[in-house]
Amino acid sequence: IFPNPQHLSPSEWVESNTASNFQLSNGALASTTQAGVEAVAYLWDGLYRGETYVFDNDDEIVMVSVTMLEATDQIRADFERVLRTLVLE
Repeated sequence: IFPNPQHLSPSEWVESNTASNFQLSNGALASTTQAGVEAVAYLWDGLYRGETYVFDNDDEIVMVSVTMLEATDQIRADFERVLRTLVLE
C-alpha cells in the first residue's frame, strides 16, 4: 500500500513509480476491476515472472503481486483465490 497524495490513477502510478516493476514488463496494461474498483494488471519478468494488480483506495494505491517460475505454479492459483476474496473497507 502506497500513499497517493497526487491522486494518480492506477495506470499513471504504475508508469511513474519504479516500485511497480512495470519497467520489467512489455509495456502492456490491461484494464480490469479488483475488489469492485477500477484496476490495471500487467505481467513482468525479472529474476521470476510476476503478475501485478494495482488499484486506488481513497488516498492510497494498492499493489498486489505474485511471483512464480511458471504460470501453472500452485502459488498462481492461490493468488487468484486471494484476489477473488479481496474486500476493501
